Parts: sequence; C-alpha cells; structure tokens
Amino acid sequence: MSGYLRDLLERVTASFFGGMVAAMGATGNPDLTDRRVWIGGALAGAFAVAKGLAARMRRDKESASLVQ
Repeated sequence: MSGYLRDLLERVTASFFGGMVAAMGATGNPDLTDRRVWIGGALAGAFAVAKGLAARMRRDKESASLVQ
C-alpha cells in the first residue's frame, strides 16, 4: 500500500468516527441505530476524501496532507 493510500485511509477513518461522535452530541442521541449518526460520519469521511484528493493534486503525490 502506498504512503498516500495509507494516509488517506487514516484520515477518512478518523474523520468518519469523529463525525459520528459529533453527530451523537448534536442529536443528543448516542444510539448507533440513529441514521443521522451514520450520515454525520459519512459526510465527514466524504470531506476527508475530497481534502485528500485535493492535497494529492496540489502537493506531494505520496501524501494526503496539505501541510508540509
């Protein structure tokens, strides 16, 4: 697995779970059966993918980070 894919996978996974936790706090419902919790995680993960792709086009091709 390339460095870029490893970085991107780490970023998306962390963002997904962070988005889920944020959605749980925002809805006041810590239940994993609530669809809004999963949507929050999916949206955060999607933004992480977009950021990782933008970083690849902009800077180092082997990193999903915008920071050097």
